[in-house]
Amino acid sequence: MLHSIEPSVFLASDLLSTTAQCPHCGTKCAVSDGVVGLLHYRLEDELKYSLVWVCQPACLLAFEHSQFMGRA
Repeated sequence: MLHSIEPSVFLASDLLSTTAQCPHCGTKCAVSDGVVGLLHYRLEDELKYSLVWVCQPACLLAFEHSQFMGRA
């Protein structure tokens, strides 16, 4: 079970100051400013899930595959 969305819980402290690009909206920001979530996504024709970093909670919800958000 995922108990936190804080990147510092999942990443080494030296990685928190690096810049990353959000896979959902493309925004670039420090990893420490974003959020981490266990998300479902489609890769080719297969549904996958893993911890994913995004720049903000709104992107966390938008990145989640629609099948798991009450939409088909």
